[in-house]
Amino acid sequence: MSQRKSYLEKLQENAQQGDPESQFLLGHQYYEGESLKQNYKNAIKWFHLAAEQGHDNAQLFLGIIYLWGEGTKANIKTAFKWFKKASRSGNEYAQFNIAMAYIFGFEEIPMDFRKANEWFKKSAKGGHRGAQYMLGDSYQSGRGIKQNLELASY
Repeated sequence: MSQRKSYLEKLQENAQQGDPESQFLLGHQYYEGESLKQNYKNAIKWFHLAAEQGHDNAQLFLGIIYLWGEGTKANIKTAFKWFKKASRSGNEYAQFNIAMAYIFGFEEIPMDFRKANEWFKKSAKGGHRGAQYMLGDSYQSGRGIKQNLELASY
Protein backbone atom coordinates (compact mmCIF):
# COMPACT_ATOMS: atom_id res chain seq x y z
CA MET A 1 0.00 0.00 0.00
CA SER A 2 1.58 3.22 -1.11
CA GLN A 3 1.52 6.18 1.19
CA ARG A 4 -0.37 9.16 -0.19
CA LYS A 5 1.79 12.24 -0.67
CA SER A 6 0.77 15.44 1.01
CA TYR A 7 -0.16 18.45 -1.09
CA LEU A 8 3.06 20.18 -0.08
CA GLU A 9 5.24 17.16 -0.94
CA LYS A 10 3.58 16.86 -4.36
CA LEU A 11 3.92 20.62 -4.90
CA GLN A 12 7.64 20.52 -4.07
CA GLU A 13 8.16 17.50 -6.33
CA ASN A 14 6.39 19.16 -9.28
CA ALA A 15 8.24 22.45 -8.69
CA GLN A 16 11.59 20.65 -8.69
CA GLN A 17 10.60 18.97 -11.96
CA GLY A 18 10.18 22.42 -13.52
CA ASP A 19 6.41 22.94 -13.53
CA PRO A 20 5.97 26.75 -13.53
CA GLU A 21 2.57 26.74 -11.77
CA SER A 22 3.96 24.55 -8.99
CA GLN A 23 7.04 26.77 -8.75
CA PHE A 24 4.80 29.82 -8.40
CA LEU A 25 2.59 28.15 -5.79
CA LEU A 26 5.62 26.97 -3.79
CA GLY A 27 7.08 30.47 -3.97
CA HIS A 28 3.76 31.84 -2.76
CA GLN A 29 3.78 29.40 0.19
CA TYR A 30 7.19 30.78 1.20
CA TYR A 31 6.17 34.39 0.53
CA GLU A 32 3.01 34.26 2.64
CA GLY A 33 4.30 31.78 5.23
CA GLU A 34 1.22 29.60 4.74
CA SER A 35 2.22 25.92 4.97
CA LEU A 36 5.90 26.75 5.19
CA LYS A 37 7.81 29.17 7.37
CA GLN A 38 7.96 32.56 5.65
CA ASN A 39 11.21 32.83 3.73
CA TYR A 40 11.55 35.59 1.14
CA LYS A 41 14.81 34.21 -0.28
CA ASN A 42 13.14 30.88 -1.06
CA ALA A 43 10.11 32.71 -2.42
CA ILE A 44 12.37 34.70 -4.75
CA LYS A 45 14.09 31.51 -5.91
CA TRP A 46 10.84 29.78 -6.87
CA PHE A 47 9.23 32.91 -8.31
CA HIS A 48 12.31 33.44 -10.51
CA LEU A 49 12.15 29.89 -11.86
CA ALA A 50 8.46 30.28 -12.74
CA ALA A 51 8.87 33.84 -14.04
CA GLU A 52 11.64 32.83 -16.42
CA GLN A 53 9.13 30.40 -17.95
CA GLY A 54 6.66 33.24 -18.49
CA HIS A 55 4.42 32.79 -15.43
CA ASP A 56 2.82 36.24 -15.15
CA ASN A 57 1.83 36.00 -11.47
CA ALA A 58 5.39 34.99 -10.55
CA GLN A 59 6.60 38.00 -12.53
CA LEU A 60 4.10 40.20 -10.68
CA PHE A 61 5.25 38.94 -7.28
CA LEU A 62 8.90 39.51 -8.19
CA GLY A 63 7.93 43.07 -9.06
CA ILE A 64 6.30 43.48 -5.66
CA ILE A 65 9.28 41.93 -3.86
CA TYR A 66 11.75 44.25 -5.58
CA LEU A 67 9.49 47.26 -5.14
CA TRP A 68 9.32 46.82 -1.36
CA GLY A 69 12.70 45.13 -0.80
CA GLU A 70 11.31 41.97 0.77
CA GLY A 71 14.23 39.59 1.29
CA THR A 72 16.36 41.62 -1.09
CA LYS A 73 17.40 45.19 -1.63
CA ALA A 74 14.60 47.36 -3.03
CA ASN A 75 15.20 48.11 -6.69
CA ILE A 76 12.50 50.03 -8.56
CA LYS A 77 14.13 49.43 -11.93
CA THR A 78 14.08 45.66 -11.43
CA ALA A 79 10.53 45.83 -10.04
CA PHE A 80 9.41 47.80 -13.09
CA LYS A 81 11.07 45.25 -15.41
CA TRP A 82 9.08 42.41 -13.81
CA PHE A 83 5.83 44.38 -13.86
CA LYS A 84 6.38 45.05 -17.59
CA LYS A 85 6.97 41.35 -18.27
CA ALA A 86 3.80 40.37 -16.39
CA SER A 87 1.82 43.08 -18.18
CA ARG A 88 2.63 41.51 -21.56
CA SER A 89 0.39 38.60 -20.52
CA GLY A 90 -2.40 41.04 -19.70
CA ASN A 91 -1.88 40.89 -15.93
CA GLU A 92 -4.07 43.77 -14.75
CA TYR A 93 -2.33 43.97 -11.35
CA ALA A 94 1.05 44.46 -13.02
CA GLN A 95 -0.49 47.07 -15.32
CA PHE A 96 -1.91 48.88 -12.28
CA ASN A 97 1.50 48.88 -10.57
CA ILE A 98 3.12 50.36 -13.68
CA ALA A 99 0.47 53.09 -13.75
CA MET A 100 1.05 53.87 -10.08
CA ALA A 101 4.81 54.13 -10.69
CA TYR A 102 4.08 56.80 -13.32
CA ILE A 103 1.65 58.59 -10.97
CA PHE A 104 4.18 58.89 -8.15
CA GLY A 105 7.45 58.85 -10.07
CA PHE A 106 10.33 56.81 -8.68
CA GLU A 107 14.06 57.29 -9.18
CA GLU A 108 14.51 56.32 -12.86
CA ILE A 109 10.77 56.42 -13.64
CA PRO A 110 9.63 60.01 -14.06
CA MET A 111 6.14 61.13 -13.11
CA ASP A 112 4.00 60.97 -16.25
CA PHE A 113 0.21 61.22 -15.91
CA ARG A 114 -0.39 60.52 -19.60
CA LYS A 115 1.50 57.21 -19.43
CA ALA A 116 -0.16 56.40 -16.11
CA ASN A 117 -3.59 56.78 -17.71
CA GLU A 118 -2.59 54.53 -20.62
CA TRP A 119 -1.72 51.81 -18.12
CA PHE A 120 -4.83 52.48 -16.01
CA LYS A 121 -6.91 51.95 -19.17
CA LYS A 122 -5.29 48.56 -19.81
CA SER A 123 -5.72 47.50 -16.21
CA ALA A 124 -9.30 48.80 -16.02
CA LYS A 125 -10.25 46.81 -19.13
CA GLY A 126 -8.97 43.75 -17.29
CA GLY A 127 -11.37 44.49 -14.45
CA HIS A 128 -9.02 46.03 -11.88
CA ARG A 129 -11.29 48.19 -9.71
CA GLY A 130 -8.48 50.40 -8.43
CA ALA A 131 -7.52 51.21 -12.02
CA GLN A 132 -11.14 51.93 -12.88
CA TYR A 133 -11.34 54.37 -9.98
CA MET A 134 -8.04 56.07 -10.84
CA LEU A 135 -8.99 56.38 -14.52
CA GLY A 136 -12.36 57.88 -13.57
CA ASP A 137 -10.59 60.32 -11.27
CA SER A 138 -8.24 61.31 -14.09
CA TYR A 139 -11.16 61.92 -16.46
CA GLN A 140 -12.90 64.01 -13.81
CA SER A 141 -9.86 66.15 -13.02
CA GLY A 142 -8.32 66.19 -16.49
CA ARG A 143 -5.03 64.94 -15.04
CA GLY A 144 -2.94 63.68 -17.97
CA ILE A 145 -6.02 63.18 -20.10
CA LYS A 146 -8.71 65.39 -21.62
CA GLN A 147 -11.38 66.05 -19.01
CA ASN A 148 -14.52 64.05 -19.73
CA LEU A 149 -17.18 63.95 -17.03
CA GLU A 150 -19.16 61.33 -18.91
CA LEU A 151 -16.19 58.93 -18.87
CA ALA A 152 -15.37 59.89 -15.29
CA SER A 153 -17.95 57.36 -14.11
CA TYR A 154 -15.82 54.52 -15.53
